[in-house]
Amino acid sequence: VRVAAFCAVAVVIGVWLLIVVRQIADAGFYSDDWALQWEWHHYGFTDGLSRQFDILGSKPLLAILLIGSYEVLGTDPAVHHLAAALLTLACTVGFYLVIRGLCFPVRDAIPIALLALLFPWASSVRLWPTGALNNFAVLLLFAGFLIALRGLRVEGSRGILLHLAATACYVASILAYEVTTVVALFAWTAYAWLGGWRAGLGMATLALFNAKAHVRHAWV
Repeated sequence: VRVAAFCAVAVVIGVWLLIVVRQIADAGFYSDDWALQWEWHHYGFTDGLSRQFDILGSKPLLAILLIGSYEVLGTDPAVHHLAAALLTLACTVGFYLVIRGLCFPVRDAIPIALLALLFPWASSVRLWPTGALNNFAVLLLFAGFLIALRGLRVEGSRGILLHLAATACYVASILAYEVTTVVALFAWTAYAWLGGWRAGLGMATLALFNAKAHVRHAWV
């Protein structure tokens, strides 16, 4: 059984690698990729960043990622698609860790994570360099959740610091892409399930504070 499971995992990863290699070799820039590249080339990093701050408003971290990607990676589409593939892989690993943190057994967590690696492949966060940067919001959300789960098992000031770190990750995730707000707000249900209602209500209070802070920032 273990040999069969190992072979199945190897096949899935092999298929993913083939898709990635083809994507890096053949794909180019699309839509907003060209506009952002032009902004970076024409205005430079600082002025281009300032323009994106004005456009994106409540998503300042995404503005940094959009312009910063060309500052760091240059203008070769292959490099940007490689970065998109690596972000996909990182999100898959993060998803696996979250599933394990929710007490799913390994035999269930691995196939679920592998499905997330492959499907849906034809989506903006997989095939579009600009869209792929939204994965940073997902990674920060996963990081906050995992840190918070660790904090549930630690008492005293260290536990409080861990929860504050988790809250900071949630805030950063929302400032990268606000769609993660809903997930962050309802994460307390998992804390209540794993750590009891007291822990869940405590983290719910922090989540509400995060949401209010984000709304205030958006209006400013």
